Amino acid sequence: MDGARGVKWFRKAADQGEPGAFHYLGAAYYLGRGVKQDYVQCYKWTLLFKHSGRSVIPDDPASVDTQAADVEGKLTAKQIEEGRKLAEEAEVKLSKLARFSQGP
Repeated sequence: MDGARGVKWFRKAADQGEPGAFHYLGAAYYLGRGVKQDYVQCYKWTLLFKHSGRSVIPDDPASVDTQAADVEGKLTAKQIEEGRKLAEEAEVKLSKLARFSQGP
């Protein structure tokens, strides 16, 4: 599956509150795989993954806090604020989904 198609399907899963999709999309935006590299979008998806109750990144010993700190280091204060706002807006939409609001 090419990167753009993968992003399409993971976005559909993310819209349903699937935490693994949040992680995948954060990584896609971080690396620019299937999407244009965008650290603000990466930060948004990383925060959503973190707020889903996950503390460890799949297949990686790093914690989600470590990943969030890494991305924050690449952003200005204004970009961090924008990423947080985007995550909050997404959480409002996702809060209606039982899967997201129940956590892990």
